[in-house]
Amino acid sequence: MKTLTLFALVAILSACGAGEGTASVALYRIAAVSARTTIASVPSTRAGVTVNSGVTLESLQLPIRAIYLSTGTSGTGELLYDCAADTNADCMVDLTGSATTTNLLPDATNMKVKAGDYSYVSIAFCKDEGLFTGLVKAMGKVDPGGTGSTVYTQSADGTLTTTSGSYDSTTVYFNSCRRVMKLAEPLKVEGGKGYPLRLYIDTRDLALMGDVSDVGGANAWTHGGWSATGVPAATYVGVAYPDFGVTQDTATPTVERFRITTSTGQVGALGIMSTAAGDYFGGYLRPYFSSSSTTGASVFTSPLQQLTDNLDGTFVLENFGVAYGENGTFESALFVKNSSLIARAFSSNGAATGTYTITKL
Repeated sequence: MKTLTLFALVAILSACGAGEGTASVALYRIAAVSARTTIASVPSTRAGVTVNSGVTLESLQLPIRAIYLSTGTSGTGELLYDCAADTNADCMVDLTGSATTTNLLPDATNMKVKAGDYSYVSIAFCKDEGLFTGLVKAMGKVDPGGTGSTVYTQSADGTLTTTSGSYDSTTVYFNSCRRVMKLAEPLKVEGGKGYPLRLYIDTRDLALMGDVSDVGGANAWTHGGWSATGVPAATYVGVAYPDFGVTQDTATPTVERFRITTSTGQVGALGIMSTAAGDYFGGYLRPYFSSSSTTGASVFTSPLQQLTDNLDGTFVLENFGVAYGENGTFESALFVKNSSLIARAFSSNGAATGTYTITKL
């Protein structure tokens, strides 16, 4: 009789979802200064194409197949979002659409999540293909001063054109299906409770225009995804991996942007996202290309995994390492949130590497 009663109690608790909470996910773009998202870049003439502040990213569509809440960095876990369509093409989301008030995933619903402590959110842009493609529409001035001819993406091929009538989206290629973001604080899910999560993306410094005849050429920022189709014949547009910040806060967030220049020739775009109250909840390090540097892809390629306040005006800042390893490709123990020409030491993959300076944008 006691055994039957225990079984009945377990069944009742299971039916009520005592070991489950619910979570929902929404995706927003941090509002830019204008309706179009200006890509601020160092004015620098390349062979035929210039990367400069006149470049405008009008549209970036990427497939979002699924979003997971997890305890580790495997890229799977408790499902938060699942695209109902069967193909990447039918799961496209325009990451440049609207601003912070519009959810870019309107079909997302509450999902059951096992009770427990979670530290990561991951986004799957494809299933298991290892590569995925997106659509980008962008234009920019050839002259660094913002005058002269304007170049446009076109649908005919991956090259850029000066013909405005051909202005259209073109295909961009990515290597690897998933991006993993670390939560600023672990999320403790309790049975019977709900957890609405908000993901934010900053699209500034997310793209570049280049020429295969440049130093670094087609390898400037293509993630290896071009290997599936061959590199562009001449000019092209490239897009960095999109990384997101994750928070439960519903107030409009802020993003602080910096440029990091290292003694080893790396240049990166750093974004730090904070709630309206000033609490850090995510960020990114992206490659940033100038006429004197076509590097950056080996260090500035991943989301931040920590920003810890040292309580003296400095911070421990670290992004993810290779394959989300323990040591970041860029780690600084004394980062400051302002422009500084003081040479500060940084490590890469656990080893002292060089120094860097900071420009606040």
